[in-house]
Amino acid sequence: MKNNSNNLNQKNAPVANNIANDEIDLRELFTAIWQGKWIIIAITTLFAVASVFYAINQPNTYKSEALLAPAEQEQQGGLGGALAGQFGGLASLAGVNLGAGGGVDKTQMALEVLKSRQFTSEFIQKHNILPELMAAKTWNRETNTVIYDEELYIAEQDKWIREVELPFKPEPSMQEAYKEFSKIISASTDKETGMVKITIEHVSPYIAQQWVSWLIQDINATM
Repeated sequence: MKNNSNNLNQKNAPVANNIANDEIDLRELFTAIWQGKWIIIAITTLFAVASVFYAINQPNTYKSEALLAPAEQEQQGGLGGALAGQFGGLASLAGVNLGAGGGVDKTQMALEVLKSRQFTSEFIQKHNILPELMAAKTWNRETNTVIYDEELYIAEQDKWIREVELPFKPEPSMQEAYKEFSKIISASTDKETGMVKITIEHVSPYIAQQWVSWLIQDINATM
């Protein structure tokens, strides 16, 4: 019996040692954390201040929206057939399939045209908005003027000075402008009401509103 008791104690000894070691490790861990609490607090505070500073220095972005009533779908017969022929090339450009026997969904077509590269490029060139699109930094509320990034564009000279590597040029291409414009425009249809919503975001609320108005005018003229 005595030998069995000794054997049992010997078997339990490693378990007890492991528990003791775990307790020591946890104590050392908590001690190390407590000793370094001021470093942790300092780092956390530094990141918090940096986040606030970054948020404060970001330019305000304004949004302008317009709700449009959906256009009625025309049938192929009579006037609808004429519309289908008239919009055939435009629909093909926008990637919309009118179909052989279906009607002309002018709402869908208008949305697709708004998102097309050709319409966007023509819109930017027609209204000469490349500087406001690609170089606007912030907006002066008192004078209602856009302040441009001087590392990209000099407004007084109407000159692009951004430093880029080939094949890019100081003046942004229409491909670059299209990508940037796609980030600030949103066009969608509400499935319940059928209303079409067009949204533009910009650092200037005046420009955002003006661009929405121009978009409506141009898409109506195109359609």
